[in-house]
Amino acid sequence: MEDDAWAAFPTTRRQLLQAILDGDVQNVVFLSGDIHCSNVATITFQNADGSTLPLRAYSITSFAFYWPWSFADGSPLGYVHDSKALVRIWTKGQEAQKDDGFKVNDNVTMHYLAKNFQQDDNFTQVDIEPERIIARTFDWKGKSLDRNEFRLG
Repeated sequence: MEDDAWAAFPTTRRQLLQAILDGDVQNVVFLSGDIHCSNVATITFQNADGSTLPLRAYSITSFAFYWPWSFADGSPLGYVHDSKALVRIWTKGQEAQKDDGFKVNDNVTMHYLAKNFQQDDNFTQVDIEPERIIARTFDWKGKSLDRNEFRLG
């Protein structure tokens, strides 16, 4: 599952996040899909001293609109929901480690908080307004499953 995810490209991920930090780029939105599980996440950046930077980014992931093989869905249990709270067993080293985000550099760590995981066939509509982003997920018949609002600032 990590072969085509960010975990497979740590250098590219670090460079992208460093560019956000260096440019003080606010409210970056990562749009993605094809993990057979929709969700949204808020991304924050924390200094080594524990203080939080004023930067925010967001991730909106949409499910495949049609996916007939439910046995191959991306289980919400397989994804990190809160990077600050996760304790994970790494398969390569077999050691238990606390996963407390992704180190962008020696001074800054990226953290994320994901929620509203949906596994059934669905689609996500993203509305962008000057002061907010609204991500709404609908089932294949158009019934609303959830609504997430991100305040921009």
